[in-house]
Amino acid sequence: MTPSFEKQRVAIRGMHCASCSSRIEKVLASTEGIRAAAVNLAAESLEVEWEPSRLSLGDIAGIVKGLGFELVLPEKETRLTLAITGMTCASCAARIEKVVGDMPGVRTMQVNLATESAAAVFDPEVVSLRQIREGIERLGFKAQVASLAGGSDFERQQEEALIRLAAMEKRLYPAFAFAVLLLLLSMGEMAGLPLPVFLAPHHAPFTFAF
Repeated sequence: MTPSFEKQRVAIRGMHCASCSSRIEKVLASTEGIRAAAVNLAAESLEVEWEPSRLSLGDIAGIVKGLGFELVLPEKETRLTLAITGMTCASCAARIEKVVGDMPGVRTMQVNLATESAAAVFDPEVVSLRQIREGIERLGFKAQVASLAGGSDFERQQEEALIRLAAMEKRLYPAFAFAVLLLLLSMGEMAGLPLPVFLAPHHAPFTFAF
């Protein structure tokens, strides 16, 4: 009978250098029942594939603890608050509650139309935060994480990174528009484009008098 393996990514605390991560990888890779172990020092995470019939994730955490590090096990229940935009009536809120509430692993889902928010409790081992957000967005609404309690540190770090990227994207558009304008003003004449009248020396000489 072919053994079944489980794969999961979890956070690790206490690593300081590449030798720490390589030591964890070496010990776990040589442990019976573990097929693969990859440590990301920068993300402080471990991706491990193991045979549940031979050892549990808790056993792996014990091995890591014996090396002087801490494996952060995901909690069984995660509480999530989402900011939802695009709802216009009570039926929108009811539809989100129905669709997300029926997803496997979602214990409760409550949507507040007045505050444009939703509160969910779910099992991160069955359904992921991304799947919940995608389920809402497929209905035509936008969902952003307002708070996340429980679950894995890796998932929280990933969501925080997505929020930072979204904020950077918003700042990118005005910066890009300003850069294009500056390029046209400084290099436009070389491409045969006329300068604005107030910047053309022969039309507005007093602009360059001071």
